[in-house]
Amino acid sequence: MKRLCLIWIVVVFIQPLFAQDVEKSINEFRHRWNENPVTAGGSLGLNTNYYAAGHTGNIGIPFSYNVFGNINLDILGIQAPLSIFYTNKNTTFNLPSYRFVGISPEYRGHKLHLFDRTMEFSPYSFSGTAFTGIGYEGSFGKFFVKTMYGRLSKATVREANVLNNLDNSFRRYGWAIGGGYKDDKQQYGIHLFQARDVPSSLTSEQQAGINPRAGSILVVNAERKLGILNLKAEYAYNVLTKNLNNDLPFSGRSLFSIVPGWHPSNSSTGQFNAFKSELNLNAGKANIGLSYERIDPGYVSLGTLYFNNDIEIISLAARTPLFKNRVQTQFVWAGNATT
Repeated sequence: MKRLCLIWIVVVFIQPLFAQDVEKSINEFRHRWNENPVTAGGSLGLNTNYYAAGHTGNIGIPFSYNVFGNINLDILGIQAPLSIFYTNKNTTFNLPSYRFVGISPEYRGHKLHLFDRTMEFSPYSFSGTAFTGIGYEGSFGKFFVKTMYGRLSKATVREANVLNNLDNSFRRYGWAIGGGYKDDKQQYGIHLFQARDVPSSLTSEQQAGINPRAGSILVVNAERKLGILNLKAEYAYNVLTKNLNNDLPFSGRSLFSIVPGWHPSNSSTGQFNAFKSELNLNAGKANIGLSYERIDPGYVSLGTLYFNNDIEIISLAARTPLFKNRVQTQFVWAGNATT
């Protein structure tokens, strides 16, 4: 992690050299160093709660608390928003403590994510899931790159109506790397995401009803503006191993079989696809959109909190203002394309 931090610092401070802006950068640095090298603003709070019941059906611990805050740091021109949330552990009912402490320093189009953070790659791969680790997003002119690595936040609830141990889940690690090109009329991107559970992180007794899994997903997407038309398309190829403890061999081959050991495969391994395309027509203030989406049965991403699969949907939407924008009309239709 120290090396990655050093690389980021070197990148963000060397970039002005390529922009022939060395003197301006030095002057800005000197000014901030002499005037306000570090500024901070935001909020920090503490909530406490006391609970007591005169019967045996207690559903909470006597005392609980949580600390929360959002602090905006500015360190020599580097914007570094810091987020904090922590709640104490419910030892009586085997519920875990929850903490979220992360910072994302940003400087001239380069952003570094540290500790507990979230990043968005694609709804088909990594989206909406917090991770504890390191990530990076940067732009170099019209090109952009992003990457992340860390432990993915995950909890398994066995039964909703009884006491649960939410810590009873495999440690899951994931990484993603991608990039692309973007300008005013078009955008193209590609990224690869992989996540894997650690089978040894739970004992055999704790593994009752759950299996360690591994998934690798390749996503390509494109967007193009052609006059009043806007076209979007995204395709995802997913190789998912549902049980890493399975010793039976994988009978087929996948795209990731090209590199030995890239993805752990056995008889529980499957290959799945997801695709979505959109066509939008903007005629003045009116908009008409047509989309098609198909997700194979069994398609599951280990980097999303919830996922629908086995769907094939065609949708049509139209929106236009009437009476000098006093009335907005909208029509939406969606149908299952599967016969």
